Parts: sequence; C-alpha cells; structure tokens
Amino acid sequence: MNWKNITIEQLQELASINHFEGVERRVHQIAIVKRLDIDEVEEMSLEQILKEVEKLSFLNELPDDKPLFAFKHYNKRYRLITNAQEMNAHHFIELQQIKADDIIENLHKILAMLSYEVDIFGRRVKINKGQVAQNFESRCEDFKTLSCSFAYAYASFFLALYPQLLTATLDYLKQEMSNLSK
Repeated sequence: MNWKNITIEQLQELASINHFEGVERRVHQIAIVKRLDIDEVEEMSLEQILKEVEKLSFLNELPDDKPLFAFKHYNKRYRLITNAQEMNAHHFIELQQIKADDIIENLHKILAMLSYEVDIFGRRVKINKGQVAQNFESRCEDFKTLSCSFAYAYASFFLALYPQLLTATLDYLKQEMSNLSK
C-alpha cells in the first residue's frame, strides 16, 4: 500500500483524526485506509493491529510522484491550469480565501477550480451558463476520489508557481491602472 491508494477523501479523514494519540490514532488510521468500520478494527488482536500499522508506514513520508497536467477520471478528460494565462480573476480570489489550515479540507475544491474538462482532442468543453455551479459541485464531489499522490504532485507544482503568478498578476494590474489613469 502507498499514497497512490489513498484518495483525497481519505486524506481529509486522516487529517480530521489528528487530535487522537497513540493506539487510538492508529486504530482510526487503519479504519480509514482499509475502509473498515472502527468496531472491526477494535476487534483485531494487538498483533494484527501492529501488522496493519507497519503497512501504514508510508504515511510518515510525502508522496514523490511527478505532476500530471492532463488526466482522465470517471471517463472524463481534464486538464489542470499550469500558467497564469489560463486563470480568471475568480481563481485568484477564491485561492486567497482558502486559509492555509483549510487546504487539505478543500483540496478537492482547489483541484476542481484549477481544472477544466477537455474533449478527446484536448479542447475545452463548454459548459452552459446555467450549469456552471452544478458542474463545479459535481466535479468537486468526483475529485474526492482522486489519488492523494496525484493531488500532492500538482499542489507542489502549483505552490512553487503561485508566487510567480501573483507577481505577474500584480505587474499586469499596475499596467492596467496606469492605462486607466491616462
């Protein structure tokens, strides 16, 4: 087992049990990762729990996958935003509103916001005006099942790029303000 087997939803559940300590935390981790009821894990012998804990040692390391910018999920093709030209103002506004401590909780929403559906030729699929919100919510829900290692690879790429995006945006806005004042 490794990070590729863990979904964003499972990562969010793992983050939600940080207040537990010791054996109780390990029992909850096993239940989340193995998708078992907590009662089933609590009925395991100590030897079984120790074997399962050993299998979860990968949780102590960060994923190391390379980022993919085009992917297929639930028979739909998507492309992730990789440069500022593809971003709209609402992307920046919404990213600013997500607090640092809410990143894991909102990871599926961040990926849904920074991606768009493409056809087999890689062209952006147009969404009817009245269905934008519904499409976004559906994508958010679908993206909870994306691999955690996939999400981490893109998040690492984007976090490295984000300061440059902000600088480019600031320069652009200064130029626009200058043009407006003339």
